[in-house]
Amino acid sequence: MQLVQSTYEQTHKANPPATFDVNKWDHIVFNTDTLLEGSFLLTQGEKIIAFAMLHKTEKSKTLELGWHGSQTLDDIPSILLLTEQQIGYAKKHGFRYLEAEVDTTDPYFTSVLEAYPFSSEPAWVTYQKR
Repeated sequence: MQLVQSTYEQTHKANPPATFDVNKWDHIVFNTDTLLEGSFLLTQGEKIIAFAMLHKTEKSKTLELGWHGSQTLDDIPSILLLTEQQIGYAKKHGFRYLEAEVDTTDPYFTSVLEAYPFSSEPAWVTYQKR
């Protein structure tokens, strides 16, 4: 849980999330749309090196690639391996489409976009009042 939280906070410095305790992060990550069998971890011993979350959507034959992250930016190639596993999972279970919401501040998911060219949609611009 710590790696997911730190990755999210690191990639959202321009628009930081509220401060939550571990139980709240646990609820956020493992909510009802998280597809655990399609979400993957890469571990070395007891240490989590990288993760890739997968989520159900309301759209037919569609899954959403969720948060991806790793211990360091040097571990980004591990994220691509996990994404390949997610693509394989989606194909095996009859899904035809994968979608993702990607922040330009997220180097972890940017690597996925570079490896797998998604068609893009209009961007959401986020403003923060100070």
